[in-house]
Amino acid sequence: MYIHVDVKERRRPIGWVADLCPICRDLRAFEVNELRRVARVYFVPLGRGSLEGCEITCVDCQSVMEAPEEGYEAVSNRRRDPAQLVSMTNPGLLDRAEDWFERQHKVAKGSLDKAERTREIVTVLRALDHMAWVRSRGGPEELLTALCIIVFFVVLIGTVMTWAGSPTWRIVFAVTAAGMLAISTTLVLTHRSMAAGRHLLPRLVRALEPLEPTQDEIDAALMLAQRQGLRIGRYVTGRRVLREMASERRRPVVLKAPGTA
Repeated sequence: MYIHVDVKERRRPIGWVADLCPICRDLRAFEVNELRRVARVYFVPLGRGSLEGCEITCVDCQSVMEAPEEGYEAVSNRRRDPAQLVSMTNPGLLDRAEDWFERQHKVAKGSLDKAERTREIVTVLRALDHMAWVRSRGGPEELLTALCIIVFFVVLIGTVMTWAGSPTWRIVFAVTAAGMLAISTTLVLTHRSMAAGRHLLPRLVRALEPLEPTQDEIDAALMLAQRQGLRIGRYVTGRRVLREMASERRRPVVLKAPGTA
């Protein structure tokens, strides 16, 4: 007898904190989520599961990051202005972050040297590494892959059942099965990169635009990030980031009249 058992990762909102967002390059409010791995039998959860850690999501850019190891002083039970949250949840942050704000000032002025630019790009990649891992594990591509595989097997069975029948139907079924197999294989090999890239690229562009990096700088930072064990280098390339930057610059700005939706 077959018993379906699997493990599901669940997120539970537990409150709000204030922290520095490396993508927005400013103080922001973050939603804190608790991560748990829950065993399920026939999709029915067995208890609360084991605690895996916490992640934080910036309310402005919606970037998902790992919560810092040192944690927070407290967690607010409702969303507030970052200036209010910082005194409640992360006191002393602004005093400790003088170097961080000085670096943001140098980024805005374009006065970073080559080594500092590379470190700044790696800092952004490290901040988005957790999001690369999260977003690469699901999405519509996985559902489409499953559907294509199901259609492939249905058509394959149909081909076998009609093999003794009309040659025309045999050819139609065989070509359709081959096409579904090719699509499924392509999606299996590329869906993680597609899903992660769709979420990562807009945030990378937003964070790196003030630096105006070259492709060589981004590629060098990606190689350094991979040597440090980061996963984000599997899903983006310097050329892909620069292409997205160019696309953003060409995108027209729609101006709306006051009072219009």
